[in-house]
Parts: sequence; structure tokens; C-alpha cells
Amino acid sequence: MSSHVPPASAPDGQAGPALAPRPRASRTRRLGGRIGLVLWAVTAGALGLAVTAQLVRQVFFPEPPALPAPFSTCSDGLRALYAAIERGRDAAARSYEQEPSASDEAALRRYRDAVEPAWRYRDAVAALCRPARQGRRTLDALEHLRYSEEHGVRSQAAELASLRRRVRAIVEHSIAPLAPTAASPGESHVHGH
Repeated sequence: MSSHVPPASAPDGQAGPALAPRPRASRTRRLGGRIGLVLWAVTAGALGLAVTAQLVRQVFFPEPPALPAPFSTCSDGLRALYAAIERGRDAAARSYEQEPSASDEAALRRYRDAVEPAWRYRDAVAALCRPARQGRRTLDALEHLRYSEEHGVRSQAAELASLRRRVRAIVEHSIAPLAPTAASPGESHVHGH
């Protein structure tokens, strides 16, 4: 007797090699797959909504055109930008003179408030200066100066605040011993006599 094992039948009833049953995925693994799919769908949907919102905003609600610049030449625009930087520097310095305890934020706000009205026309000045190489170079230098001055206002404010605290501590500590006292009866106010 030969031991002959009949071939297993395929799931569709035809003879052939049988497929091994797939092991069932664990419940946790299936749940993780669903969560991953949901996260992917939410991310893709959010990205699609963001892009659509940007397109709708730009097509149907464009920003109003910039106001025309109050100057007509590159030189006039550059002078206006430079004057604004000087006004900003002066405004920041005045904030410390008028209010010695002014914060660096107050000084920076004053600087920006003084600079912004002219600098809102920066792009118009750039357009006026585009044909002139020297004008473009001057505008670049002015932009560098503008941000350096702003940085200077910040660092000056920090240095001044530190100096103020130090001097206040010194004064509070040493003023009492230096307070004027009544001269003793035997002291003369004129030295050497």
C-alpha cells in the first residue's frame, strides 16, 4: 500500500495546490492601520483646503494696490527714506530722555512709528531707482542702515536698562553715607587756613 495523499483542492473547488490560510492580523495592528489612514486623509484634506483658500483669496479678494509714492524721483525717495531713519533714531533717543524708565519695546515702537510712513513706499522707491545702479546701491545701504539702527535701538535699550539698574543700586547704596551733614563747630570751610 502506498501512502498517497490526495492533492488538496483549491478554494474554488479545483484540484491544485492549496493556499495556506493567511494569519489574521491582530486587532491592534488593524486599528493602527485605520488610524494611519485617517491621519493621512486628514492631512491631505487640510493641505487641499489650505491651497484652495489661498487661491480663492488671491483670485477673488486681491490686496488693494499700493498708494502712489509721494515722490517722483529716485533721489527724492532715497532722501525720504534716509530722513525717516534719522527721525526714528531721534524718536527712540527722545523716549529715553522723556521717560528714563522707558522699556526697549517703547523705544523700538517709537523708532518703527517714525520710520514706517516713508518706508511703506520702499517698493516704489526701488522701482524708481531700478534704472540707476547708484540708486539701487544707495537703497541697499539705506535698508542695511534701517535694520542696523533698529538693532541699535534694541541693544542700546538693553545696555541702558542694565546701566540704569547698576547706577540705581550704586546710588541707593552709597547716597546715604554721602548725605550732607552739619559741619562740626571746629571745622573750617576754607582749607589751608
